[in-house]
Amino acid sequence: GDGAIIQHSGRGKETVDGNKMSDITIENTGGGSDFILLLVNSAGNSIVTNNTIGSAAANNILDKADRVLWGIFHQGTGTLTCTGNTIQQIKAENTGTLHTFYSIAAQGGEATIQNNIIRDITSLSTGAATRIFGINITSSAVTNSIKSNNITNLHCATTAASTPYSIGIFADVGSGTI
Repeated sequence: GDGAIIQHSGRGKETVDGNKMSDITIENTGGGSDFILLLVNSAGNSIVTNNTIGSAAANNILDKADRVLWGIFHQGTGTLTCTGNTIQQIKAENTGTLHTFYSIAAQGGEATIQNNIIRDITSLSTGAATRIFGINITSSAVTNSIKSNNITNLHCATTAASTPYSIGIFADVGSGTI
């Protein structure tokens, strides 16, 4: 199954504030399930603020598995306010067919994602499906807002005969502001 470092689920107001995650190596070379660093699964109002994933040290979080890796992931029908978080110095190295990293992702519900820093994310894979997303939001909610985020140095490379890609902001939403 999926793994998570911090998982917060509920129906009321959920607040995840001021947590720091660093010096993490994930070594599953045979492929694996999704791995989520910070998961909020809520039908209520979720506030994710001032969390730091990775430190200033190069490649502080290293993923050696064939998987989907999530930084901050919100799923559920509730609202998400995601502000002031830093996601940095994450590197994926694998020899499998897949590596996708979502720095901040929101699926379902209404989302406000602002004033976050996403930097120095690298994926070096021999697999064909190698992708990095700075912010990924998929929601049919009436109002979504993505603004004032700083996304820099997303680097994606593969030796496979396909094209890897990095996307700063991907939004598939009902309506909103970017």
